[in-house]
Amino acid sequence: MERDPERSAAAIVRGEALLRETGLSHNHIWFRFYAIDWALRNGDWAEAERQIGRLAQYTAAEPLPFVDLKIDRARTLIRLARDPEDPKALAELDRLKATAVQYGINLDLQVPDLTRP
Repeated sequence: MERDPERSAAAIVRGEALLRETGLSHNHIWFRFYAIDWALRNGDWAEAERQIGRLAQYTAAEPLPFVDLKIDRARTLIRLARDPEDPKALAELDRLKATAVQYGINLDLQVPDLTRP
């Protein structure tokens, strides 16, 4: 992963352009996973939400439980980054942890740093 924010943002733009040229679902899904994680790490909630929306739209016709879990994870982490005491988000975080453990999924549930924009 590129560490420089400007180069990372440019890589996301290039990646999205490449997605328009392929019909391979795993490319669309994994690109969005990485883009969401990049946005979360950088505190770019708007970009994370945009990527979540694109991923949800892509899988809407044929939902995939693992993708839905990752989408729920990202949405919950954004909510907790904005309000660490949100009781519904905390309950959802517990549900996500339990689901991940149940299915043996290593799911990063670290709440993004609130000191970022």
